[in-house]
Amino acid sequence: MNFKRMAATMTTALALVSGGALVNAAPAAAATACPSGKLCLYNGANFTYLNWTSTSTKACLSVEGYHIGSYVNKLPVTAVVWKWQRGTTVVGDPSFLILGTIRSGGSSSDTLGRWNNATFVCTGGEKPWERY
Repeated sequence: MNFKRMAATMTTALALVSGGALVNAAPAAAATACPSGKLCLYNGANFTYLNWTSTSTKACLSVEGYHIGSYVNKLPVTAVVWKWQRGTTVVGDPSFLILGTIRSGGSSSDTLGRWNNATFVCTGGEKPWERY
C-alpha cells in the first residue's frame, strides 16, 4: 500500500471513529441538560421536547394526553408512571395500574412507547388517588 492510500485510509478511519463518538455523546449530553434535583420528562426520544420538570419529592404530575418519549430523574426518589384504567386492581384503588418506574438517577433516551397512555407520574411514594 502506498503512503497516500495509507494516509487516506487512516484519515477516513479516524473521521468515522470521531464522528461515532460525537453521535453517541449527544444523548448523554442532552441528558445532562436536566438540572440537578429535577425530574425531566420529554415528549420525544433522545431527550427532545421537554414537557415537564418537577422538583417535588412527593407529588403527582398529570400527564394524560401526552407521550413520554424519554426521561431523566435527578431527584433523590423514585417516580412511578400510572395509568387510570377501569377494572384493574392496585392496592388502594381499583382504577390505577402501574406502567413502570423511574429510579433515582435513572434515564432512558427512548421509552419505546411503553407509556403512551400514562395518566400520572408520581414521586416519593405519592399515589394518584391520594391527590386527585
